[in-house]
Amino acid sequence: MCVSPTLKQQVLAIIARANRQSPSKGSQDFPGPLPKSLGRLQLSEVSTHDYWVCEKSDGERYLLFVSTHAAYFIDRKWNFYTISSGPTSLLSTCFATNGDTLLDGEWIQTRELKTPVFMLFDGVCIDGAIFANEPTSKRLRVLTEKVIAPFRVRRESTRDVSLPFDVRVKEMETKQNVANVLNQLHDEGDSDDGDRRIRVYRSKARRISNVNDGLVFTREDDDYFQGKGGLFKMKWSHTVDFLCRPEGSKVKLFAGGPNDTFICVGALADCSESEMRLLNTCASTTAPIIECMYSAQLGRWVLLVPRLDKSKPNYISVLTSTLQHIIDNITEKDVLQLANVQI
Repeated sequence: MCVSPTLKQQVLAIIARANRQSPSKGSQDFPGPLPKSLGRLQLSEVSTHDYWVCEKSDGERYLLFVSTHAAYFIDRKWNFYTISSGPTSLLSTCFATNGDTLLDGEWIQTRELKTPVFMLFDGVCIDGAIFANEPTSKRLRVLTEKVIAPFRVRRESTRDVSLPFDVRVKEMETKQNVANVLNQLHDEGDSDDGDRRIRVYRSKARRISNVNDGLVFTREDDDYFQGKGGLFKMKWSHTVDFLCRPEGSKVKLFAGGPNDTFICVGALADCSESEMRLLNTCASTTAPIIECMYSAQLGRWVLLVPRLDKSKPNYISVLTSTLQHIIDNITEKDVLQLANVQI
């Protein structure tokens, strides 16, 4: 792992060229678009426009940056993880012979495959050619035809190269076929600590499965940068990433505020044993970001998992919108009605 200002500027230059802007040297934000929560106010948006729907995997978001001589995964903190020479050669030969490639996806662990999967769902450029400004359907086609197809061919012809991960494209359905996505979701009961229900997405076509935590809706006529603001997520459990600070017998919860400040939004005084174990694992972190779920049964936020990939808590507006979405209580029935499916 490395933090490279030079590499960062190289990636920002690609983003700026695609977005027709000047590179921002001081940008600390992850350059990929982030979905907004789906609430009642957003229902009309999805109902009146063409949308793609996919399952929301319980994975970690990364960019894949491939040049003619090197390849890296980039996390949300702008850490660059160097891919070893063998796989880099394979990736560069596949889709970076004439220029850089920048793709967007997430690391997921399936139940069936021994190696993790980097699941692509969007991208900025391939072999130096920008495709970020195309509609969603064309961007998905580029991923399938220009990335996955040559990757499969090249991988079959170079069996001597050991690739520690697989690369695939996310399965997408039009909103009219959202039932196809929902029918591949299966409830597996409570988590080990009993704090949440576990759902698994079992792909019938690919015969693989992974832990799922919701749905993602992507507008067809929008670009990678989501200039029209049409990227939404629907989560089965409403969560917010807080900065958590133990103080005495309490744990204070902080959301992000203006100018990189933190706003205290509450405190937990009755943490469970599992929550205390979680806090102990984060003891060495100066500002631990922890994903928290609101439990209606307990009437408080519950600490779930550390977000080691994040350096900032969710902004205060994310918290307020999440609280509104808890009130809105969007269900699968609402989603099926959006798709004009009779139930």
